[in-house]
Formats: sequence, C-alpha cells, structure tokens
Amino acid sequence: MIQCQRTSIEEIQDPSNPKNVFSSCSKGFQRGVASCDPVIENSEIIGYRFTCKPGWTMPTCWYTPDTCTSNYCSENGKCVSEVGERRCECKMGYAGDKCEWNLREKYAKVWTFPVFTGAIIALGGFVVRIVKRAVALGRTEATDEDPQSTHQILRSYCMFVAGILVLFYSNPGLTNITPTACRFNFIAVHFCFMMAMVQWLLEAWNVNQVLRCVHLNEWETDWNGKKSWGVRIVPRMVVSVFVVSAALLITFQAGWNQLAAPWTCVGTVREDNLSIWIPIIAMVIIVLLAAGAVFESNLLIKLTVKSRKVSSGLVRSRQFSPGLVGLRWVSSGLVEFRRDSTIPTQFFSRRPLLGYRIDLRIERQMGHEAGRQVEKCRRNEILCISGISLLIILWFLTILSADFKDDVTIGSLTVVMAIVYSVFSFYQEAVTCPEVTT
Repeated sequence: MIQCQRTSIEEIQDPSNPKNVFSSCSKGFQRGVASCDPVIENSEIIGYRFTCKPGWTMPTCWYTPDTCTSNYCSENGKCVSEVGERRCECKMGYAGDKCEWNLREKYAKVWTFPVFTGAIIALGGFVVRIVKRAVALGRTEATDEDPQSTHQILRSYCMFVAGILVLFYSNPGLTNITPTACRFNFIAVHFCFMMAMVQWLLEAWNVNQVLRCVHLNEWETDWNGKKSWGVRIVPRMVVSVFVVSAALLITFQAGWNQLAAPWTCVGTVREDNLSIWIPIIAMVIIVLLAAGAVFESNLLIKLTVKSRKVSSGLVRSRQFSPGLVGLRWVSSGLVEFRRDSTIPTQFFSRRPLLGYRIDLRIERQMGHEAGRQVEKCRRNEILCISGISLLIILWFLTILSADFKDDVTIGSLTVVMAIVYSVFSFYQEAVTCPEVTT
C-alpha cells in the first residue's frame, strides 16, 4: 500500500507565525508578491499579509515549485523550471519544445530558403554577366580591362563562388558533408562575401581617384603618364586579400568551429558565440565606413563636376561681359579661376576645376571614344555605396536564413534581397559600361 503524507515544502508553516502576518511589506519576496494587504484587528493594523502571484507559494511568496522531471527533455536538452513553468534548453543541433528534433536529420532532404538564395546569387554573379555581354548590351567590351571593370569582374566571380557554396553547403544534411568540410566551407563563404564587399570599396576608391585626376581609369599609369604604385593591381589585391584573411584567421583562432553547425555551414547566431563574430562584423563595419567616407569625398567632387557647365557658360560669356570672370592659362589642361563678386556663390565649390580639367584632357588628348572609359567612373559614386549596402544586408540575411531555416519571413526576405542585389549589380555594370564599342 502506498502511504500518502504531506512532504511538499509548500505546506510548511512557521509555528511562531500561524496567521502569516508580517511587520512590513518589505518582508515579502518582491518577485513573487502580487499584493501586500494590511491585517486589521480591533480597528488597528497588526501587520501585513501577502498575496502571491500565480506559481508562487509560501507565506512570503518566495517559492515556486520545480515542475521539471528527469525525462522531460530527454537526453538532448536540459529542463529549466521558471515560475511554475518548464522549458527545455536544447543541446547544439537539436530543437523543438522537448528537443526532439535533430536539425541535421530534419533538413537532410529539404530544399530550404538558403538553397534558393545561393542559386540566385550564383546566377547574379555569373549568368547575368553573360547576359550583359551577349544580349542586353549587344556589344563586346574592350579587350583591355580597366580598374573599374576589373573590380566588377572580380566581384561577380566572388559572388558566383559564394552562391555555389551557399547553394550546396548551407544545408550539410542535404549534401552529407563532414563537419570538418563544413567548417572550411564557413571560411570560404565569408571570404567570398567579404572580398566582394572590398571590391565595391575599391571600385568606389577608383572613382575617387579618377575624379581627383590621379589617373584616367587605367592600370599602372597615373594622370601624368608615370608608373605609380597607387594605380597598380597587385598592391590592391594583395592588401585586400591580406586584410580579409586576417579578419577570418582571428575568427578561426577565437573558435571558428563553434559557428559552423550540423544544420548550417554559413554560421549560427547564438548568445554564447556572438563574441566570435566580432572580427568579421568589425571588418564589415570598417569596409562600410570606408565606403561611406569615399562616397562623401566623391559626392563633394561630383557637385563640383556638375558646376563645370556653369563655368563653361561663364567662359563663353567672357567675350560679352569682360568684367564677369577672368581666366588665365597656366599649362595644357589647367586654368586659374578668379571669382568675381558679381557671380552667385552657389556656382562655386571646394574644388571647382577638377571636372573641367578632365573635360579638357578628354577633348584635347584622349578623344571621345577613349574618354568614355573615364566618363563611366563619373556617374558611379552613388551606385557603389548602394551596392555595398545591399550586399551587407544580403550577407546578414543569408546567415540568419541558413540558421533559422523554419522562419518563413527571414527566408523570404533573403530570397527577395538576393534578387534585388542581382538586378542592381546588372544595372550598375550596364550603366557603367560605356567603354564598349558599337
């Protein structure tokens, strides 16, 4: 026979205080107290009694029962009791209310959102370039690649590789790859994404150099026709590869094996591994800030470039109004500009002659056909900052969608962003490709 007896701690009473009356409300456990009411006898307050919140017991509301059982979360998780309720904290690779799902097995044969995202990114990085060359433009690019075209091509190849990796390896169970291969895939995916971001930054920097008359969008040769390290491809590529690799190696050292998981090789986002993401996130933020600084410089110079039409109009008006403005030739392609008080100040900006200087070089030395190679850079500053911003958003959403595969909202946003980025990349390359010949 089973003998029942009162053993629960909730039933324990203090013999010295049978009425559960206390001298002040501060005696209660504030987290569990719902209210503190005075106890009145003979029109006098003799103390206070507590009313507990649901799930809390004992006279001072300090106790909540442990509702966990030994097998509630099976062997795949840990049961945690909170205010009369219980939940499971699952081990790595398991999910569900009771940690009953093995995530690798759950998604082993499922085509999730990251798979479609990878396919779209790969198409955007490679197939769209073929369409650009063969169909949309109906032209053939020049044989010699200039700096801007080089950065665009490298970026498209990086995104193609990133798309392939996300397509086949965002879900390890789908392709049945080993944990070691999954971890190296994590490094490769983020290397490609970050290199594509750096190519956006270098393309924006190339625009800035053209607008500042450092070079004419040509490798190896600067504005004055001299060999310069600042316009050579090797220093740019070596430095960019070194910086990106350094950020990834720091992550590698900090615990890269904690980011790749049995259900995703793109990376997991958890409270306990956020510190490991810091080097990569810091690198992305630095690239974005640098791109913003270059964009600001480009925009200021571009505002000056827009003033060249006004300046040209003023030059033509000199023969009718000699007192309006004065110009003095300094050397071929350079002029000295003297502002007259009769000209509105909005016609002038910080560096008013850079655009005019480029126009003179194109008109007098390069010619129209060769000048198109320079002109394409002068309308690319907004496109560069927009492109890198879209890519960073796509990168972040790709990580989240690969981790939270069941979240339809995140997955749908990722697919939409992949389409938007691919279309934008095609548009940007088409708009900035006037060096082609008809």
